[in-house]
Amino acid sequence: MDPFAENIRRVTRRQLFGQAATGIGAAALSTLLGNSAFAAGDAPVGLPGFPNFAPKAKRVIYLWQGGGPSAIDLFDP
Repeated sequence: MDPFAENIRRVTRRQLFGQAATGIGAAALSTLLGNSAFAAGDAPVGLPGFPNFAPKAKRVIYLWQGGGPSAIDLFDP
């Protein structure tokens, strides 16, 4: 059998309406956001309230002290 056709037969009415509601919700959200969903224009240089002067540091030592289990080991479906 065709797995795609078999999957279509397994979809219940509840699943169909749930997926349709998700699609309609995404469309409504994009309408509500309007132009605010697009990328912003160029921001001013520097952060407000911070002085804009050249840094004095010439070199930086970056210490990455990793530890603990990885995120894949903590994933529990």
